[in-house]
Amino acid sequence: MAPELFLLQKYTKASDIYSVGMLMWEIFGGFPPFNDIPHDLSTISNIISGLRPPMLSEIPNEIQSLIKRCWNGDPSKRPTIEEILDVIKYQYRQILENEELSIAYDNEKKTYSGSRKANKPTNQTYHTSRILSLSEKDINKFVIPEDFDDENVDWE
Repeated sequence: MAPELFLLQKYTKASDIYSVGMLMWEIFGGFPPFNDIPHDLSTISNIISGLRPPMLSEIPNEIQSLIKRCWNGDPSKRPTIEEILDVIKYQYRQILENEELSIAYDNEKKTYSGSRKANKPTNQTYHTSRILSLSEKDINKFVIPEDFDDENVDWE
């Protein structure tokens, strides 16, 4: 869920783009982001303050950069879906047009499937959709950065 939504801001296309970034990360990682930490108010506060999943070495640099842009705390700085598609199409063409990359991709695909181990979920981690009951008091507890940009994001 995009950080701005925890602050009860308006749901926008940019909120979906944040989720697309999380989905790209999950596709490469093979497990959900924040799989090993409780899904509680502390985690929500940390996400609002810039917490993001660690970038995985298996993700190509260009895609890492795209994912980070999708996760920008400032919704206006996130890419559009058209920009995302352009980057993905370009990366795919690069693989297809370069025989060496294509072979490496095929080999990686064969060994990668299921090889990554997820951190063990905590007993306080929930992977089903549920309504978070946030009161105004809870929201006011959050430390909200004045500027939601990449400088405030913890990529580790």
